[in-house]
Amino acid sequence: MSERHRRPHGDGSLHRRVDGKWVGVLDLGYIDGRRRRKYVYADTEREALAKLRGQRRALERGQDILASVPTLGAWLTEWLTMKEAEGRRALTLRGYRMLARKHIEPALGRIRLDRLKPSDVRHVLESKTAAGLAPATVRHIHGLIRNALADAERHELIARNVAKAVRPPSIRRHEQRFLTIEEAKRLVDVVKGDRLEALAHVLLRLGLRRGEALALRWDGIDLDDRALRIEGSLTRAGSSVVHSEGKTASSNRTIPLIDPLPTVLIRHRARQSAERLAAGELWNDGGWVFTTELGTALDPSNAYHWWQRLTERAGIGRRRMHAARHTAATLMLDQGVPLELVSAVLGHAGLAITADVYARPTADAKRRALEALSGRMTM
Repeated sequence: MSERHRRPHGDGSLHRRVDGKWVGVLDLGYIDGRRRRKYVYADTEREALAKLRGQRRALERGQDILASVPTLGAWLTEWLTMKEAEGRRALTLRGYRMLARKHIEPALGRIRLDRLKPSDVRHVLESKTAAGLAPATVRHIHGLIRNALADAERHELIARNVAKAVRPPSIRRHEQRFLTIEEAKRLVDVVKGDRLEALAHVLLRLGLRRGEALALRWDGIDLDDRALRIEGSLTRAGSSVVHSEGKTASSNRTIPLIDPLPTVLIRHRARQSAERLAAGELWNDGGWVFTTELGTALDPSNAYHWWQRLTERAGIGRRRMHAARHTAATLMLDQGVPLELVSAVLGHAGLAITADVYARPTADAKRRALEALSGRMTM
């Protein structure tokens, strides 16, 4: 329970939140048909009282003490600048800006933060759902509003985060599409001789994210100790390909190189050396493992299209590049590899993510379980 102190009429009220912060509330009466209140925040009761009296004096001088509260649109612009300064990944910022520009600002951008209501947020989510937007995208919209308002609350621009009172749509989980052993073998057969043959092996045998694989550098590969260092990710930001920090703190990791990866990588390096000689002065040496024929970093979009052509040639239809990661995770778990080891290999932030996304038994595992049961029941 919070402490509440009644002040003389017109002086406002004070209360202490459960987190220890003192909050002063000045009732401004009805403005434009709505009850308006001005909130101040402080670490001590004395500071909160001083702020409250200062607001009262400003009000008596005819000053609009609510004018400093920005609109949601203005706050999103400032908030995104703050996130960029904090080092938020370029690809993440690009997604934030798209959601803000396309979905949030047209509907809520002109509403002042302190006038935003839970119903405003709920109506936006409902309208986007009705328009056929995917539930995951609607959840991202809600998440962006909630996170931006959380920082506005911390900066004492608003008294509460109204987005917390709104429940986003649930997502119907689909089975992850991974490759079977037979499909993976077909893919390995088809990619033989391809200049990016090693990329297919790295994806299938190590379960790397696309950006992680493309960000590999030769100085992070130790063929003598048979180990590979994963640091950061290559992503597309607008018209540029940029190197960014890993998705989570555990994304940067070292994993062993198992056969036949050392041989595959040695062969790939020899092929790259031949391309370097052919390119001559046009070669751009960035130290990347997977490059264009001129040595520049491989564009994630081009890598994705290459992968889809590869899966079609293998006769398994168009598959997402992430299917290789699902395959590695599922097959490791299917072979009885402990969950914590699979999580460490994949670079997940915690076991819960690995369990939630991948720890679903395959048809073969279910069949083996039933065969074991049948064997035990056979007399």
